[in-house]
Amino acid sequence: MKRTRAAVLAALTTIAPLAAPPPAAAAEPCRMRLAIADVRIDRPLVRVPARTVATCDLYAWSAGWNLRWSGGTAFLGFADSVPVATITWPDTRTPGTVRVTGAGASDALETTWVQEPTTFTARRASGVLLRALRTGRHVVTDGIVRAYAPDRDGFAGWAGAAVRLESRPADGGDWVTLSTYRADANGRIPQHRWFAPQPRVFRLVAAGTPAILPAVGTPARR
Repeated sequence: MKRTRAAVLAALTTIAPLAAPPPAAAAEPCRMRLAIADVRIDRPLVRVPARTVATCDLYAWSAGWNLRWSGGTAFLGFADSVPVATITWPDTRTPGTVRVTGAGASDALETTWVQEPTTFTARRASGVLLRALRTGRHVVTDGIVRAYAPDRDGFAGWAGAAVRLESRPADGGDWVTLSTYRADANGRIPQHRWFAPQPRVFRLVAAGTPAILPAVGTPARR
């Protein structure tokens, strides 16, 4: 049977249209962050390398980062596609947590960059020194704890530091706490006489604070 043109057109309109292709998955954004180690303040001016790390290739790029800590701010810039810069950290800055946020980034490809925030710490260094002397079946211990002091441009006794004396058998085993102390005004740990008929290893450990790093002393076998 011969079909008219109108009938053919009517039949075509009843055919279901082809399904639309699924939308393309959104591309992952290009991210950038600042990689930097915690700052150990042990001199008047500390220099710390920082590196820009990115999830996409970088072409003719530059970037900036804002640094903020208690009582101050600073800007760190990367230019001419050089991924490494140096942060100079004077000991006069307030120690503690430093927050890093992006201040803008661009490249030759006009990439939209997401600058991820991060944090690092800047704290003064510390150290502990144990003195242990064996006399027969006993060991006498004392010691001193020190921390970097900006007003002296060097280390001085850490007054009030929380310190613990630890010990373990000379042939190995877990460390156990023998005693805890608060250092005096000069950073000194009081003398104590311990009963130790067998050889043991002793060490001092100073707890850290938001401003001062912790310290683990060199073990002494007695």
